[in-house]
Amino acid sequence: MTPFVLGFGKVVFVIRHSFASDFQEVFTEERFGGRIRVEYVYQELDCLPEGFTVPEGRVKPWGTNHAILVARDAVHEPFAVINADDFYGAEAFRTIAEYLRGLNGASGRYCMVAYELSRTL
Repeated sequence: MTPFVLGFGKVVFVIRHSFASDFQEVFTEERFGGRIRVEYVYQELDCLPEGFTVPEGRVKPWGTNHAILVARDAVHEPFAVINADDFYGAEAFRTIAEYLRGLNGASGRYCMVAYELSRTL
């Protein structure tokens, strides 16, 4: 099941520069039959708000909130966030897409698809 089938018109992949060319060869608009826009943004440790610095010795990525921060210039519509290591199937896409379609321009509204812990381990 692909995102466009479930009501999404764009995918923004948040990736590191270190594997960008390999990733971009595989995940293209053509891979999705040209039916969805594909954009890439880069999540690097030093992409931080003004006044913040990377602590000495930090090598781990900052995580989901930072990914959303670096995607801010690519996302101008209601959106869903799916982590590559925590995606639980197409039903999550359907649930989020249905919620977002129901917003009708409203802002400041949020949702999360939750799962029973026993189904995620």
